[in-house]
Amino acid sequence: MKRKLLFALFSLVIGGGNLWAQGTWTAPAVPGADLSSLDGNTNYYLYNVGSDAFVTYGMSWNTNAIARRLSSGDQAESPIHAMTATNPSAGTARFHLNDVTADKYIGTNQGNCDVWVDFGSNYDWTYAASESVSGAYTLTMGGNKLDVSWAYGGHLTTTGGQGFYDWALIPVTSITDGSYAKYKERKQMYAVYQALVAAGVVSSYTSALETANNVYVNSSATVSDLRSATRTLINAAAEDIASSINGNSLFDDADMWGNQAITTWTSTSPSNSDGGEYETYNVHYDFNQTHDVPNGTYKIVFHSLFRNDGGGTAPRIVVTDGELDGGGTTASANVPLFTSLSFGPNVDNNSGGAITGTDKKNGYYSDWVQNGGVWIPNGRRSSADALAHTNAVAEVDNFKVTKGKMNIRLIIDQNSQWVNFQGFDIIFYGSTTGKLYRDLAALLATSSEYSSEAMGTTEASEISRVLSAYASYTKSNSESELEAAVADVTSVNAAAAASIARTAHVTAITSNNGDITSLINGTFDTNADGWTGYTGRPDNLGRSWRGEGINPFIERNADGTMTTTVANMPAGTYKVVAAARTYAGGKLKAQVAGGEYGAELTGTGDAAPAAGTMEINTNGVEMPYSSLGGFTTVDTGHNWHWITATGTLAADGDLVINITTTGNSWMAIDDVHLYCTELDGTSYTKTLPTISANTDLSSYADGSVITCDIAVSNPNAMMYSSTGYNVTTAAGSSLNNYLYKKSGYGGAFQADNVVLYDGTAYETPSNNKGIYFNNATLYRNIPANTWCTLVVPFWPKDSRLTRMYPSELSDAGVLTFSTATNSTWDSNDKPMLVKSSEAMTSITGVRGGSGAGGAGTATGNMSSGEGVNMIGTYTAISAVPQGSYVVARVGDEDNLYKVDGDVSLAPFRAYFSIPTASGNVKADVIRLNFDDNETAIAEIENGEVKTINGPIFNLAGQRMSKVQRGVNIINGKKVLVK
Repeated sequence: MKRKLLFALFSLVIGGGNLWAQGTWTAPAVPGADLSSLDGNTNYYLYNVGSDAFVTYGMSWNTNAIARRLSSGDQAESPIHAMTATNPSAGTARFHLNDVTADKYIGTNQGNCDVWVDFGSNYDWTYAASESVSGAYTLTMGGNKLDVSWAYGGHLTTTGGQGFYDWALIPVTSITDGSYAKYKERKQMYAVYQALVAAGVVSSYTSALETANNVYVNSSATVSDLRSATRTLINAAAEDIASSINGNSLFDDADMWGNQAITTWTSTSPSNSDGGEYETYNVHYDFNQTHDVPNGTYKIVFHSLFRNDGGGTAPRIVVTDGELDGGGTTASANVPLFTSLSFGPNVDNNSGGAITGTDKKNGYYSDWVQNGGVWIPNGRRSSADALAHTNAVAEVDNFKVTKGKMNIRLIIDQNSQWVNFQGFDIIFYGSTTGKLYRDLAALLATSSEYSSEAMGTTEASEISRVLSAYASYTKSNSESELEAAVADVTSVNAAAAASIARTAHVTAITSNNGDITSLINGTFDTNADGWTGYTGRPDNLGRSWRGEGINPFIERNADGTMTTTVANMPAGTYKVVAAARTYAGGKLKAQVAGGEYGAELTGTGDAAPAAGTMEINTNGVEMPYSSLGGFTTVDTGHNWHWITATGTLAADGDLVINITTTGNSWMAIDDVHLYCTELDGTSYTKTLPTISANTDLSSYADGSVITCDIAVSNPNAMMYSSTGYNVTTAAGSSLNNYLYKKSGYGGAFQADNVVLYDGTAYETPSNNKGIYFNNATLYRNIPANTWCTLVVPFWPKDSRLTRMYPSELSDAGVLTFSTATNSTWDSNDKPMLVKSSEAMTSITGVRGGSGAGGAGTATGNMSSGEGVNMIGTYTAISAVPQGSYVVARVGDEDNLYKVDGDVSLAPFRAYFSIPTASGNVKADVIRLNFDDNETAIAEIENGEVKTINGPIFNLAGQRMSKVQRGVNIINGKKVLVK
């Protein structure tokens, strides 16, 4: 929902007396180089303005580029960041890190996602001047802007991040002479000026602004001069600062590590440091600093984490209103334990032992290691990368200062073992009443927007009440009045937001026929946002497969429950469906809305189907519990199946989905779908009949999605919609064996994917306007180098197949076959002889739109001489007509046998009908010619076509009345009938 700017509720009229300030307070320019004039010899650091971080290398395999703070302070050289740069062509720049093997430049990987330094010199960045920051540029490669994934220490990326697109190439000399450090101090002073402009009070602080500006524009001003001027300006104008600002200038060297200085803090010295990344190891450490600060509200953030080898109290920060031990109000926060944080690829290595090059390449790391006395996450350049983690902080928020002084203290107990830290960020919210009024104004702005949105009657009435009750409030109201107003409006807004969200969710349910998968993150394509409790590799999602391509998913390797919650859902019945996979010993099951856990998947091995009740679904693939589709034979071969659960939310509230894993085995979860099956008396679950023949699904489809299970007794049955709907499965793909109207083809029908199975009848749907199959598969075993008959309702395109048609019976008694080519698009439903160069389990192809073909038979070409038919069948034939011919094998020979007795034929096969010939051509004496090669099928004894007659036995010695599929004993010889 679009939010109004906070200061829209304040008067922003600025008088003419402010013009001097607006005219002289220009934003500070980054001390960067002109990217159009690079000599290839100067040393630079590539700097990201928004994240205050510099590019180097590190993380997995030590080749991923990352952004991090300078490792030796803001005014010292940092060799690992140093690079040279050139202009290979106009408008482009090329960056080479000095501390890497030659010919290793900064570039993107093939997917234009992560930025690496493991590339050759042909990786050039297109640059353009920044529209918002003087001295900065945007960098583009492969059509994507370079960004960073979080504030600093994270992988660089060209596909997303926090919108930090502004980059500057800062010469090393601009670091060592203090230009960069001064730029940071000027940014803080300029932010104070902007806050006063936003509050509309510049004219009230003309003298203070002029004094500060004299230092701001003085090129000779030192870091200390600028910090002191900023501190003075904040103290002078604190009462009217109307937006949050960085208050680091209120303390001396608040960031410590950034300026390589902690001497201004009262403390013992740390035991060691790694180029500015301060740490202690088994040392009691206590330091603090008290400074004059304006009364108001603050947030204190300490960037830190610790490793607890010996137990004891966690390191902590303590903030005091007033002097240390002066009796003022205090607040504290513990430094987080590093094992409680997720560091992306830092997980146990797959080999279980020492870290290998292969492990690093694949993103596996075991725990942390001690490197030269410094503990660092394995495989990463330094601990600064870990300290960039969003949650690697101890934080005290909304702390009120009333005594004009604040003390900040860090306490490290000796038995807390190892601690790593990078200093403080101090955020000043403004005076307490000013902040409360600002908060109230923002809340009322939200209330005003809520008043125009759909919500319940009670919530709408409450919104009207608070808008009227607090319209006249100003900063002159007492703190207690403002606190009560903020609490009141917060509560009312929360109720309104919940009501609006519920209405939106009801709309989503009704408009999507119960499919509300969009309300959760179930694809895991790039992240696991919205889920908690997962373990494994959330930042390495694309390392395995599902189906024919890479499909990222969440992996788990421990017992536990991963959870996602959808707030403000209406009371109703809900169903969750998730793709799951597990190895032997593992179990996965799902739960929704507090109901019983649903279908359980038990792993039986990496390449074996899961145990449990199965059913044949519309894909023709065995699945447990659900037949919604979405799996290929590759999927099931790798143990992917559905787990499902249904539960009822008795009252409006939060809908919780749990996926629980047990057995401490390897497991994976993917493709999670969510449905509402019943809401306010309306059912969104359809009950379909068992599909045993071609079926019209129009009355069940509701126009878009089938949200129910489909039981199929005939996997070759075709489904269609006479009303033209394109029905999709729960997995979001088109339903197998489903025909829908094809736009722009005169009312023809098409199926996106047809899957047929050998041994089961198939009936081509009647349609005089044509049928198209975009993809089609018949699962049938075809032995290698063996001729057999085949008829399918599509054109088989596998290059391993030799495909022949009967084309002519000459007066000389030679039956000629011609090769079927890929250009023969009118060959749907026409039988052929085929031979494969290797054993096949399936035949794939497409279908053109020449028509429906026969309902039960398919007729081959007629001869140009005597008539010869090759007759295909999609249904079983119990008795092939006498005198017809079938292809069978005796020993190692394929032959054409004349039927003289009871012979059956399975679906998707064909037989020959050769009428009695005239002249000197006899029905029993036929030679075969394949594209002028009469030896393509083994020679026929004495030119005679062998006849199937005499007693017939199976391999068990039992006499049979007719030939059966498989091996038969005929005239004392084994005959394979296909």
